[in-house]
Parts: sequence; structure tokens; C-alpha cells
Amino acid sequence: MVTRLAKYLWGDFNRQEVKKFGILGAIFFFLIGSYWLLKTQKNAAFAAIVGFSYQPKAKLISWVASIFIVLLYSKLVDWFDKNRLLTGLAALYGGGFLVTSYLLKYSSIGFANTVASPDRLFGWFIYLFTESFGTVMVGLFWAFVTSSTKTDSAKKGYPLIIAGSQLGSILGSWLSLKSAWFGNANLYAVVGLGFLMIIPTVYAYRYF
Repeated sequence: MVTRLAKYLWGDFNRQEVKKFGILGAIFFFLIGSYWLLKTQKNAAFAAIVGFSYQPKAKLISWVASIFIVLLYSKLVDWFDKNRLLTGLAALYGGGFLVTSYLLKYSSIGFANTVASPDRLFGWFIYLFTESFGTVMVGLFWAFVTSSTKTDSAKKGYPLIIAGSQLGSILGSWLSLKSAWFGNANLYAVVGLGFLMIIPTVYAYRYF
């Protein structure tokens, strides 16, 4: 049934291609869903912990840091194959955002402390850590896809990957709008779990 639907929407798919691009779509779903959720949460966290007036400075620091991150990323690509690098960074960001969620519930450094101050380094860390994700992970995902996909197959399969990203953006945006229900700190845990879900999905792709 899924194969028939894919053929109807995007052309002549065989069963293996549906599995392959369906799994890649699932990886992109977790990635983009996390991105859209973080996009608003990082600003809310920074404003509450550091102060909104310091955001231009944070953007400037993030831009400078991105230069070094890209240089480091280029070295990592030389040292590790792309699927190992993708799962390794997913584990890093997943664990990082789970720890962030936990620390945001602390009375001294988290949201319970309502006195915003530029001296609260945790707020700067959240902003820069979140920005680094956007610099690295999306580009790495597409590098991972292109390294394992032939051109003819890609023309048929990329729309299925994009469909996964669209679903992720819808869910991530919806969760962000409902932050009052779930709690901002808990949404960082959702992001962390989303990243960790990338790991078994990449392994499923390798052995499908």
C-alpha cells in the first residue's frame, strides 16, 4: 500500500526504494522537527536567563563560533565516515539537550531564577549549542544522503525525504506553540529524545 501511494505521488518506486527513502525521511523528520522546536525555544531560554537585549551579541558570537565549528566539522568528515559521524553527533546533541532540560529545572540556573543576567553563562551555552546544531547537522544529513544515493534514484526519492521534513516542521512548530502545556524545560527533553531517535534510524538504514 505504501509503495502504491509513493508511486502515485512521486513516480515509479520499487519496494526497496520506498524503504530506503522512507527511512531517510524518518531521519529528516526527527532532525527538522527538533530544529523547529529549538528555533523558538532558544530565544525564550536566552531571554529568560540572560536577557533579550543581549541577543545581538549572542548572534555575533555565534557567527564567529560557526567559523571554528565548520573548520572542526571539515576535519571530522576526513576522520570518520558519514554514518558514524551522523550517529555520533546525534548522540552528542541528544545527550546535551537532555542535560539542558534537567538543568533548566534547577532553581539557581534554570527558569525558576527569574533574574536575567549576562553573567548567567548557562543561557549563553544554550544559545550557542543550539546554533551550532543548525550549522552542522542539516548539511551533514544531506552529505550522508548524497554519499549513498544515485542520481536517478534521488530524483524519485528526495520528495519522500522532504515530506518527512514537512511533517517534522509541523510537529515541532505545534509543540513550540503548546510550550505552556508541556513546559519549556520538558521540550528540551523532547528535542534530546528526537536526536537520539536518529541513531537507531541510521542503523536501520544501513541494514534495511
